Amino acid sequence: RGGGAGAVAAPATGAAIGAYDDWYGEYVKPFLATCTDLGDDLAALGGAVEATFTAQRAFLMTAGGMPRPEAEKVQALLKPTADAMGVAAGKAPKHPQHENAVVEGLQAAAWVTVEPTPAPFVTEAVGSADFYLNKVLVAAKGGDA
Repeated sequence: RGGGAGAVAAPATGAAIGAYDDWYGEYVKPFLATCTDLGDDLAALGGAVEATFTAQRAFLMTAGGMPRPEAEKVQALLKPTADAMGVAAGKAPKHPQHENAVVEGLQAAAWVTVEPTPAPFVTEAVGSADFYLNKVLVAAKGGDA
């Protein structure tokens, strides 16, 4: 479609959502299954992850088919994602390092607010999550995970 001010983006029902769904199926679904298998507070943590990425998909579907909204409208559209991200904190008190890793990693979901290139932001969130995941690995080697 044509560019310029007020141009409407192609609806996010095509390749972009397909790619998101593929990514979700490849990475998020196995994570959620593992959280469910581990049960207890990790299952609840998985629920917060699922809610975050479900809300993000809804945001992408909505935002992909509209002109660039004002900042207030963007914040309103992102509220379900932000709320879901916030729920992750406090979900796994028996596994604080796991929880910290997930909370830090979920920050990557805010990539939709980063311009012009969100990749470095996502890389930083993944690095922050890795910090806590390394603590989980060290504890697992010591039998404390």
